[in-house]
Amino acid sequence: MGMGYFAFRALVMTPDNVKKICTKEFEALEKVLEQGGNSLEDFAKAERVEDASDMDLPKDEQLDEYWKRLEAAHKTLKAAFEKKTRVHGKGLTIALSHHDPDEGQRYDSEEIDGAFFYVEGVESKTPAGKKFDKFVTDARWTEFG
Repeated sequence: MGMGYFAFRALVMTPDNVKKICTKEFEALEKVLEQGGNSLEDFAKAERVEDASDMDLPKDEQLDEYWKRLEAAHKTLKAAFEKKTRVHGKGLTIALSHHDPDEGQRYDSEEIDGAFFYVEGVESKTPAGKKFDKFVTDARWTEFG
């Protein structure tokens, strides 16, 4: 199988915008990350490839215990985001990811640099999508693989 660049497209939101909507839950996730000396970018990289072996750990805590706490805080953030973006019973969903622009090309959107959140429920312009549309960017990027 040959190697080459392939394109991605997603409606995305910056971590700062997610934090504006769910400040308490976002800060709770940041607190767990800081306890291990990690950043959101570190977690996004690990989450993307489902491998946390490169993450730092809090003193006297095993990787699986720390990962469970991170996942719990992440799940709480996602649930709070869906709830806080509800319009007429439907909210937006988010998924954390990461992109290293050094692995892409010059055509990458500026918004895709490090950690970001995919946003679902905006494109079809649900009531929630219309209300929070100003926070979402239609981003495009490439990766080599």
